[in-house]
Amino acid sequence: MNRSERHNPLNNSDIHYMENKLGELLSPRQANPEFVQKLRTRLMVEPSITLERRRTYKAIWILAVALFSGGLLAFILLLIFGKDEEASG
Repeated sequence: MNRSERHNPLNNSDIHYMENKLGELLSPRQANPEFVQKLRTRLMVEPSITLERRRTYKAIWILAVALFSGGLLAFILLLIFGKDEEASG
């Protein structure tokens, strides 16, 4: 027994049998010619790709404004509700 026989437990007759069985069970399908033509065109024509730059400054700006707004809101709420506790205590 050589190396290829050990790794391939099927012999040629088994493979031909499987191919014949699959050929009987699976019916071939004809591709839609319009789809094939569109696919051919898409594969043959170089696509026009445009890369967008990341807007990191915009993201940092939005984050800074959000943090500032949250801090300002917390400060205002502390002023409003902090005075009520001082007056009652």
